[in-house]
Amino acid sequence: MVKRYSEDQPGRIGEKLLDLGNIAAGALLFGQFVSDKPFSLSVAGSGFLLVVVLYLIGLRIMRGGEERMVNVPPVVLYMVGLILFALFIGWWVLRAGK
Repeated sequence: MVKRYSEDQPGRIGEKLLDLGNIAAGALLFGQFVSDKPFSLSVAGSGFLLVVVLYLIGLRIMRGGEERMVNVPPVVLYMVGLILFALFIGWWVLRAGK
């Protein structure tokens, strides 16, 4: 027996995946700056990848699983580039300080 979803349920599931991505970003990326432990590039990288994956899956579900790729606005690509650049600079500064 196949369970059918109502019209608004995929949208809610997608929104919750986006919320989960925000929580992952807060915990794994930004949470390192308030911790006493040194910045870990591997934790930040895995957090960033987790955020990207959760966002892509959430957007895909919200769009109804269409086969075409998600159209990403240029401002999102710009922000991703800035985040990657900031992570690289942070890693470089921490590495140079050792």
